[in-house]
Amino acid sequence: MLSKRLSVDLAAYYNDWDKVQSTEPSGSFFESTPPPPHEVQTLMYENLIHGESHGIEITANWKVADWWSISPGFAFAHEHFHTNPQSADTQTVRFLQGNSPDYMVRLRSHVALRRNLAWDASVYSDNALDNQGPLSDLTIPSYARLDTGLTWKLGERFSLSVVGQNLLKDHHVEFEDVNGSLQSGQIKRSAYAKLVWQF
Repeated sequence: MLSKRLSVDLAAYYNDWDKVQSTEPSGSFFESTPPPPHEVQTLMYENLIHGESHGIEITANWKVADWWSISPGFAFAHEHFHTNPQSADTQTVRFLQGNSPDYMVRLRSHVALRRNLAWDASVYSDNALDNQGPLSDLTIPSYARLDTGLTWKLGERFSLSVVGQNLLKDHHVEFEDVNGSLQSGQIKRSAYAKLVWQF
């Protein structure tokens, strides 16, 4: 804590990874149906990847006034992965090293509008992701996200919140798997209401 109104949290980490899942060719066969005739390449999962990841996170909490506080944050992360000598997997390492942002920026604001009414807003920004496609050459663009909401305290036990999420765009892409078979990136603009009862 730097003062009564300002505090800073700092964290650093290092992870050592072993026996990470790889996708290895396991043979092939020819088939005529469905047409046209074609060769099928079979794959099997093994654990022939190793590596390490490291990063740093810093977050501050600044009480600007008795009724307003803001919390900026920054995170940096990086991964290094390698295949074992016996592996024939040429895609997974590139995918693992490109499937999470190198840096993330956050800014949160909390405003006590009245004794029982609060307004919260958060802005997020992540950098682009590389090597996200079936051939490990697709880039997921960077994006910014804005969430905001109002919360009413309805006595001692009840609160009602109305929240909007992803308000800057109607959707954005966040992720695609290495084989291109699952695309979970169409994160859409949304809104919801929440009633909390504490007992």
